Amino acid sequence: MALRNSYLFSILLSVVVIAVASVATRRWLNRKVTKELAKLMVYTKIAGDTQKFERFSGSAIHEFNHIGKTLSQTFERLSEQEKLFQDLFNFSLSPIIVWTEDSTILQINPAARKALGIQLGSDHDPGTSFTTFVEAMEQHVIKANHGVTITGIDVPIDDMVYRWNLSSIQTRKDKKLVLSQGQDITKLVEAEKQSAKARVEAERAAVARTEFMAKMSHEIRTPLNGILGISQLLKKEAKETRYQEQIDVLCNSGEHLLAVLNDILDFSKIENGSFKLEKHNFSFKRWLTL
Repeated sequence: MALRNSYLFSILLSVVVIAVASVATRRWLNRKVTKELAKLMVYTKIAGDTQKFERFSGSAIHEFNHIGKTLSQTFERLSEQEKLFQDLFNFSLSPIIVWTEDSTILQINPAARKALGIQLGSDHDPGTSFTTFVEAMEQHVIKANHGVTITGIDVPIDDMVYRWNLSSIQTRKDKKLVLSQGQDITKLVEAEKQSAKARVEAERAAVARTEFMAKMSHEIRTPLNGILGISQLLKKEAKETRYQEQIDVLCNSGEHLLAVLNDILDFSKIENGSFKLEKHNFSFKRWLTL
């Protein structure tokens, strides 16, 4: 009987020990899991809210450690992409401006600040140039906010002229912004003005040359007709062969010069647009046999 009681007591004691150990183990595991889970949640919050990237320090639980490392790699890639975009934004030689939905400036890079005359960290009024620029861009920003890509908008800033391209972008928070990038085309505009001025001057010179050639041709043709008339009369009245040959040379030279003057007049008419073609019926076969 004593042996039986001792055996039952041993079994009961073992059950109690196992139960206590189970409860203690469960509590320890709960505290461990809760602690590691809280650590993972804190890292997620810090990595998502701060601009500076931090690596996950690791977890004693393998599954949590794997999740943390995966999140760490994802946040690292996002951080690198954001840094790359920010570097492109800050160090770009072209002015770049980010606008909000209500056409106010959210971000402006140093090149745009320089173009608009805005001092970094200054509280002073940027001036009328900046105000005029914002007013000129407002209607285009509104169009771009509706998803329209706008290119080739020329906006003067003081003595400079910039050509802007605008497009709508979507942020991670489903917020619409407008990205505008400018290019200094002052030299191009000045070159176009000089080209237009040179073209006008060339057209004026061409008109003056045409008028001069037409006038001189008329002035020369009048006395030339008199010379040809006299030479033709002399040709009819000349008796000696020696004089006839000389008069023929005079007539042929005068007629050739008259033909040249007529060609000059035709070219003058072509240049000023007054040249007219006369339509006549003719035998093409007859001209080929001549």
